[in-house]
Amino acid sequence: MSDDVYKSVTNSNYMECRVLGHVGFRHSYDASGSVDRVLKPLTTICEVTTEWNDPHRLPRFAIPRRYGVTITPDLPSATFEGDVVVDIDVTEPDHRVLMLNAIELEIHSVAIDGQPATFELDTTTERLTISRNDTLEVGSHQVTIAFSGTINDKLRGFYRSSFTDGDGNEHVIGTTQMQSTDCRRAFPCWDEPDFK
Repeated sequence: MSDDVYKSVTNSNYMECRVLGHVGFRHSYDASGSVDRVLKPLTTICEVTTEWNDPHRLPRFAIPRRYGVTITPDLPSATFEGDVVVDIDVTEPDHRVLMLNAIELEIHSVAIDGQPATFELDTTTERLTISRNDTLEVGSHQVTIAFSGTINDKLRGFYRSSFTDGDGNEHVIGTTQMQSTDCRRAFPCWDEPDFK
């Protein structure tokens, strides 16, 4: 990196990401403007490059293309059951684990391409980790997840609200708030803005 570019990066808090095969060269910065140059394995989607084990961003080697979501609410008990079928594209070889977002949900079952997969929900990172014994080939795959949850009062995800009709009767309804990262409370998904 030339001194001129280094000064530009330091002074403007600009971050440059380049992928060189399976190794990326990343310049990161902090609030003071100091620059850290590191060689680490990275994955890329659009302009966002992420280490596969970054605790704040999902890996970019699996891209969701289509969601089929079915949610069956039970308003009196403030619960819901659901399933989601996600068509994804895997863009890099040699991965056995998928990570997506989920929180405040109970996961009942997961399958990849119709085959049962093991899973673990980490409430700290709000991630659902799905594992299988063999590697995922580059190309199209389908992830199916059965889940349940609570219709909450937090105004996030799938939540309870009410309205009063013209006759003065109050009615309870279920409604949603999915932005910016609240969709993970309604169903498991890749819940980051650049994936939506």
